[in-house]
Amino acid sequence: MTSNPYSTRTHEAMKEVLLEPEAPAPETFYHMLRGGPEKGNVTIWEPGRAGREYIKTLGHYHTWDFKETYRILAGEGIALFQKRASAEDEALEDVRVVHVKAGDVLEMPIGYGHILVNTGSGLLVTIDDSPSNDPSKPHADYEPIRRMHGMAYYIVEDNGVPALMRNSNYTSIAKEDLGGLSVIG
Repeated sequence: MTSNPYSTRTHEAMKEVLLEPEAPAPETFYHMLRGGPEKGNVTIWEPGRAGREYIKTLGHYHTWDFKETYRILAGEGIALFQKRASAEDEALEDVRVVHVKAGDVLEMPIGYGHILVNTGSGLLVTIDDSPSNDPSKPHADYEPIRRMHGMAYYIVEDNGVPALMRNSNYTSIAKEDLGGLSVIG
């Protein structure tokens, strides 16, 4: 028996990690077609925002160490990576922001939680080599991100450009590279 390789992440499923959960937003945030490392996994982000926040993935940490690579096929966006200082979610060792566009290759650092955000006006499309189609070996842990109501920063629109808003549920960040984005609010 095989599972359906296609799924979506809806606004309703994303509410617990959004800055403004009840703000108007597209019904579907992103589409996923999962083929695993052999066939590849395609993800397609809708353009738009949930309130001020750009459309993003839910975010997760990997449950075991493996190399994961995203190839950006279309669009533009921002990746946010964060590494926990310990098993406690509230303190972070490192936060990194990376801008991406069509043609870029993005390697997920081992040990870092990550999201990808569509900051463009069209679709953001990636293909990756994550082992996400093996139900016997789950690759992603979404709970730490859900518990903290998102990543360390929300990526929001501010006067027509992306900016960051700090998620106050995180107590400290030891080191950060915010990719030149301003921090507001």
